[in-house]
Amino acid sequence: MTFQKINCPKCNTEIEISSLLTTQIENEVEQRYTNQFAGFKKETEEKIELKIKSEYEYKYSYELLDLKNQISEKEQPITDLAKRELNLKKREREI
Repeated sequence: MTFQKINCPKCNTEIEISSLLTTQIENEVEQRYTNQFAGFKKETEEKIELKIKSEYEYKYSYELLDLKNQISEKEQPITDLAKRELNLKKREREI
């Protein structure tokens, strides 16, 4: 196989065209895949973040709902007593 050679116009170094083309192609391929990987990485990180966020929201929404129900259950007797007290005061005023 014969290689064509050119001379660098600045330093007059002899360069094989095949190695020049190989380097050029390698650089183009590397740049293309680097960009694709960066996009894929960003997209994957966003998907993972969204999944984790939704899982935690789902988990903690039930815990929050349970805590609200517990508070409501504990407040109910207090509310009932307050209503009874108001009714007693109303009866006292009527007497």
